[in-house]
Amino acid sequence: MKVLVSIPNYGNKNLPYLKRVIAELRTFPCEVHITIFSEAPKQIGEGVEILLQSPGEDPTHLPFLHKRLFAERLQEFDLFIYLEDDTLFTYRNLRAFVEVTAHLPPHLLAGYLRYETDDKGNRYCSSVHSHYHWDPNSVCSYGGETFARFTNDHSACYVLTRDHLRGAIESGGYLVGPHFGSYGILESAATDPYTQCGFQKVICISRLEDFLIHHLPG
Repeated sequence: MKVLVSIPNYGNKNLPYLKRVIAELRTFPCEVHITIFSEAPKQIGEGVEILLQSPGEDPTHLPFLHKRLFAERLQEFDLFIYLEDDTLFTYRNLRAFVEVTAHLPPHLLAGYLRYETDDKGNRYCSSVHSHYHWDPNSVCSYGGETFARFTNDHSACYVLTRDHLRGAIESGGYLVGPHFGSYGILESAATDPYTQCGFQKVICISRLEDFLIHHLPG
């Protein structure tokens, strides 16, 4: 299994989080190629591909650059992961995605919920706020697991198989320029597969622990 990971990183504020995210990705027992889109050269570590944004380009466009890269390398990798630079993604998260995806129909994409911790170690699901909610009419079962849609599609990451990525590209809604949609510009980069490409994000609630990802700043 070959995995391509792309992470945008602007400035130096999130470098400590980014280094922790990279360290976790390097523990995966599969071939993982890590790419960082940045506005300037950075010393992040060996084996990480740094891709520079064009000089003068709006820094808010940085999160969208990974889409063209994914399309260019469609045939080289089996899985494609987009991550924000402060969001920890584990092999447990990836393995769970692969296992449930084997049973899901093509239009459903297994997604994640993001959590934060306080100084006592308590976890809080930061994706659950405002008007967002579970859709009770969306509950379904595949492969012995139960899924449901949570109406907040943003979790600062997404995972696509090669077939998913091909479908997203063919939809016409993936290879688009920076934009605002149902979310802000940063969140749109992480949700376009669900909001513009014909896929619906679902959460595997029967394996919820496997689909929680840690927003490191807390």
